[in-house]
Amino acid sequence: MEKLRRVELEGRLRKRFKNTDIDIDFLIQRVIAYFLNFTSLSEVPKEADILIYDMAVRMMVEEGVLGDNSKDVKQIKRGDTTITYADDSSVKPYFNDFTSRLIHFRTLNIPKDY
Repeated sequence: MEKLRRVELEGRLRKRFKNTDIDIDFLIQRVIAYFLNFTSLSEVPKEADILIYDMAVRMMVEEGVLGDNSKDVKQIKRGDTTITYADDSSVKPYFNDFTSRLIHFRTLNIPKDY
């Protein structure tokens, strides 16, 4: 990703996460690495910048930096106070919702010997 585009993306994320101590640079590296690995590209195209931003925001929401950290309540009993939280094991990985958008950038790796 070009330095100017990366700085612009970092600025947008800093505005969004202004009250957090999150390492924005590392966050961007993680998202770009996932994008490049999934798509088999060597560089992030300009058209994917908004997708990278959306993926970074999703990662922060899933890690609890944005939004509330509350769990869904599955059961509440008032007599002798019983509260049971919903099972978190069904939570999908960060980027499952982005697969349909990522697939448009995916390329086929064909060995150059052919």
